[in-house]
Order: sequence, then C-alpha cells, then structure tokens
Amino acid sequence: TSPPKKFSGKRPVIVSIHGGPEAQATMDFQGRWNYFVQELGIAEPHALTREQAHAHDTIAAALRGRRHDAFLLHGVTGSGKTEVYLRLVADALALGRTALVLVPEIMLTHQMVSRLRARFADRVAVLHSGLSAGERIAQWNQLRSGAVPIAVGARSALFAPLRDVGVIVIDEEH
Repeated sequence: TSPPKKFSGKRPVIVSIHGGPEAQATMDFQGRWNYFVQELGIAEPHALTREQAHAHDTIAAALRGRRHDAFLLHGVTGSGKTEVYLRLVADALALGRTALVLVPEIMLTHQMVSRLRARFADRVAVLHSGLSAGERIAQWNQLRSGAVPIAVGARSALFAPLRDVGVIVIDEEH
C-alpha cells in the first residue's frame, strides 16, 4: 500500500478526496480515535485499517506541525476516506483550529452535513447558494464569531469567515 501523496504549498493542510471506479483502494481499519471525538463527538468513529491509520497519521503530523501541505487520498467508494478526514477535522478542532469541507455540488451537501453533525453535533455551519439570504447570514455570523468551527458547502463555502483554518477537505476532487 502506498502512503498519501504529498504536495508542497503555503496554505493549511488540504486533503483532496478522490474516489471512483478507477481509483485504487489504499485504506483499511485500525482501532484508535482522537480524544476530541471521544469527548465531544456523537457518532462513534469506526476503527481504522493500517492503511487508513497511516494516511491519517501522515496528514495529522502536518496539521500538528502547522505545515502547509496538500495530500491526495485515493480510494473506491466505501474504502473509508470519509473516516480519515472526519478524524482530521477532529484533530484540527482539538488543536483549537477550524475546518472547511467542500463538496462538489449542493445536492451532496446534505449527506456531508449529516455525517459531520453525527460526529460534531451543532459545531457545523452550512454555506451554499441554495440557502435563503437570512439562513446564509445566520450561518456566516456563527462562523465569523467563532461559535461554529466547521464550514461545509459547495464552491461558495470557500469564502467562509474561518479563523486559523487547520484543514481543508475537498471531497470528490476531480
């Protein structure tokens, strides 16, 4: 199995998630999770395989070291990429940082929000053009005030007013 690909850069840790039939599965499960998720999360994390743990640990080291690296996780649908980046979001929050999760289109936002809220409860704000002006302003203000540390959405979420972004996840980047 190969480690996640690393790219140099000058931004927060960026995790690009790519799946699909042509992608090779590079992940399994190992049994450990982040203390932050244990204390504050709702959904219990799945155990990680050795490959998933290696990918997580490699990316988490960049996060802890405040390095501005980019990584690409490859894996077929159901290979466990989501669990890896949920843990990375938890790691960022445990370090007092924020997280941005981008989905390719508004239709996929609900599924991602459900996963994030299952793990992080009300610490998730949604930003996309399908929200009413009032909903967008309310979500924006929660992020800007620091009351909510996770922003999720399609392209417009890129402009979320997050401070000290620790991880940016780009789901289904292709």
